[in-house]
Amino acid sequence: MNAQGVAWLYADHGADRNYRNSPLQNVNAKGWVDLYRIPKYMYYLWQANWLERPMIYVRPFYWQNQFVGQLRPIQVDSNGDEVELFVNGISLGRKSVNTANFQTVEYLDVPVQPGVIEGIAFKSGVEVARQQWTMPGPAAAVQLRASHASMPAGRHGLIEVIATIVDADGHPVLGARPDLHWSVEGAATLVGPALWTR
Repeated sequence: MNAQGVAWLYADHGADRNYRNSPLQNVNAKGWVDLYRIPKYMYYLWQANWLERPMIYVRPFYWQNQFVGQLRPIQVDSNGDEVELFVNGISLGRKSVNTANFQTVEYLDVPVQPGVIEGIAFKSGVEVARQQWTMPGPAAAVQLRASHASMPAGRHGLIEVIATIVDADGHPVLGARPDLHWSVEGAATLVGPALWTR
């Protein structure tokens, strides 16, 4: 009997091995979301192929200061039937998205320049979703967001704190690589590494 199947890994998970250059040891990092359920690029590809609500996601990897002045490919995921990409308000044209290209298109030789990159998704010629990224300036702060404002006493108490490196205007700085040192005070335990380094 010949059996075929497809397996996909939704979330990063614990593993009995250490991965080289990984800040989190004993974690298999092949998931579509990370250990804390923060989406990776594959998550938006999954949405584009399966989500019923209209969506578009412009992958922002090259929209960083280090690539200014270069021509770079930008990928766009959407469950619309067409997408249009803009750089600082200038259209780079519309492209069709469908199951043949897995609901993803690529714009080649996109001029990377300070400002805004924006994608608009269309269905039957009508705009259904849009998304934009503003190119960040230099890293200026670490922005913390807590999952809860308070925590019950006991072993079941857990607060997830998400750190985002941002510029002076609060835009996420994807390429920032400072070492982050973590500590807690009081009756709490730090779960994860005390030093996050790249």
